[in-house]
Amino acid sequence: MEWDYLGERYWDKRNERQRWVHDYILYPELLARIKELKSRYVLDYGCGDGSFAKFIANYLPDTVINAYDTSVSMQEIALQNIGEKYIVQWPTTNMYDAICMNMVLQDIERPCDTLRELYKCLQKNGFLLSTVPHPVFSLIESRHVTTTRIRRVSDLSHKDIYRYLSEEKETVIWAQQESLHSSLYNRTLSTYSQYFKQTGYTIASITEPLPKVSDISVSQEPDLMNIHSALPSFMVFVCQKI
Repeated sequence: MEWDYLGERYWDKRNERQRWVHDYILYPELLARIKELKSRYVLDYGCGDGSFAKFIANYLPDTVINAYDTSVSMQEIALQNIGEKYIVQWPTTNMYDAICMNMVLQDIERPCDTLRELYKCLQKNGFLLSTVPHPVFSLIESRHVTTTRIRRVSDLSHKDIYRYLSEEKETVIWAQQESLHSSLYNRTLSTYSQYFKQTGYTIASITEPLPKVSDISVSQEPDLMNIHSALPSFMVFVCQKI
């Protein structure tokens, strides 16, 4: 399994720059949505190293947060980072009023299968919060992942518009080592919308979060601040179980 291999050899060795978009865009956006929804029982599905679950536990101490990952090695890293209190072997049916999938759906070959399983784990009227790479713009070397997409401009404050309607599978290379790779499935907004509709969800909102200047000094990774402030790099779906 690709993510088992990445977990064993790389994931907990990433540097602060590689975590930047999570710390200053994705985590704050998901936190804001959880607070807005007044969610009390939250599942971090595809928890990776457990950093998002830890983030939520720090900011919302009264919220019950569970973490789960299909990758055994990732779940082991999360166990070391946040402790067994937060780890579940499989989510409980009808337990959660919010489930977060942070940068997960684009890595799954058959998203509808996963979305149906998570539907069972939500309480009635519960919410699924899913972040994905923005389908319009290409990923570049200094972003969350490195892909075979090509950056053709030298000005890092802009991103190329990619072949939006080309829903192809790509190989994601991590840390400039070909042996450290995963798969990414490019999907359009309409495709994601169909996935949610087919599995019983209603889309409540779609946001395109940007980093807030007040959240971080521009002296910290200024090129990342520039590029992620100029155009949205991610989309966040808030979907409800009816």
